[in-house]
Amino acid sequence: MFKNKLTILFFVVIIIPIFIYFLFNNYFWKKTQIQSKNIFSENQNEDIEKNLNLKETKELNKMQINNNIYLEATKNKDQQKCFLLKSEKDKYLCIKNIAIQTLNKDLCGLINNKEEQNFCLRGITTLIATKEKNLSLCAELNDEQDQLTCIKKITEQNIAIGDCDQIPLRFFDLEDKKNIGDIELRNVCKSEVIYKKAVSDNNVFLCESIISNAIKIKCFGKLGNIPLNSDYDNDGLIYQDEIMYGSNPNIFDTDGDGYGDGDEVKKMYSPIGGGGLFKLN
Repeated sequence: MFKNKLTILFFVVIIIPIFIYFLFNNYFWKKTQIQSKNIFSENQNEDIEKNLNLKETKELNKMQINNNIYLEATKNKDQQKCFLLKSEKDKYLCIKNIAIQTLNKDLCGLINNKEEQNFCLRGITTLIATKEKNLSLCAELNDEQDQLTCIKKITEQNIAIGDCDQIPLRFFDLEDKKNIGDIELRNVCKSEVIYKKAVSDNNVFLCESIISNAIKIKCFGKLGNIPLNSDYDNDGLIYQDEIMYGSNPNIFDTDGDGYGDGDEVKKMYSPIGGGGLFKLN
């Protein structure tokens, strides 16, 4: 009995306190580990953030230096400084900018990229042509859209219709002259001059004398107050097509040959043949 009491006493006085000690010690150890991990993680995140900020700062500094070189080169028209720029694209842009500012075609030759070089040359030619109102220079451009843009820029200035004769004829010996007004640059030029005058005077009747079908349609569309897709005479030709083929948008059978304008065009005949079917060119 006495022995049992001693055992219980030993258990209560020694074993239980030791167990409680280890239990608490383990708890605080784990807590310390978690706190250490959190502190390490926070420090690591701070380091990553600092590195990212440092990297961004370096990149921004590089961009700023690059921008400063570009601005200084273009401002002072110093093409040699363009070669200090990092990317080839920036170099080409810098040289092209200076070439266009100075209207110096030779600088375009410093650009190795053929497409960018051509763009540079085309831009300078257009600027010189516009500045000098030299329509024949527009015709020297290789791209048709560039030619038309060049001509339009000059005709937007005050030029006489006779000035368009500077442009050499390209298709005067063309057998099929159906769309000659739209492809012959001299005719496009004259059409743009008439269009500008028609709009300036708000005179829809001038639209009729425009040679180019595309510009004539644009003129009637702007000044005629008639929807281009309307068909008032119900002949199967909308107003835009009546303008193009020269037929009367208010008469079902313009040439009076017994065939409606729309039917004639569908069968590839002219609606203004005059008294009979006349094959379109």
